Amino acid sequence: MEGQRLKDCYEREAARTGVPWQRRDYHRDDFSAGDAPNQGVTAAAQCMYGIAHAVVAALGCSPGLGFVHSGHERSFVMDVADFYKTDVAIPAAFDAAAEGKEEVSARTRRMLRDRINETGLLDRCVRDIKDLTRLRRHPRHDRHPSGPRHPPVRWRPPRRKRPQP
Repeated sequence: MEGQRLKDCYEREAARTGVPWQRRDYHRDDFSAGDAPNQGVTAAAQCMYGIAHAVVAALGCSPGLGFVHSGHERSFVMDVADFYKTDVAIPAAFDAAAEGKEEVSARTRRMLRDRINETGLLDRCVRDIKDLTRLRRHPRHDRHPSGPRHPPVRWRPPRRKRPQP
């Protein structure tokens, strides 16, 4: 299901931008071996993993707690990054590739940065993770425009039992 969703997105973006697309071709040891759209997609994916990891860590969630991905120390990070891959990352990669073959990865990162700011992706990411992990407690606490506000938690030291005489 996820694979088909990505394939459909690659084909849609190739048609939209006019960038030729054959297939996803990632060379772990040789980034430059990929064609322009593949370099852009790789650069965009790496950026999305970094963003997702930052938000996951900031919220105090475990990066390894995967729902779709599993068995990796960053499974949850990959799950979160995948939420936005077809909306934000892949379109930026294809737009960067459409501008030329040189410096595709740098152009992709700049375009992605701009889209993240324009779409409010970080706030959206926080809300989505809170919804997914049920960190939102109750609608009455959602008073702040940037997201939910939880009631303050007060830490109290445990009471010690006094020894009986």
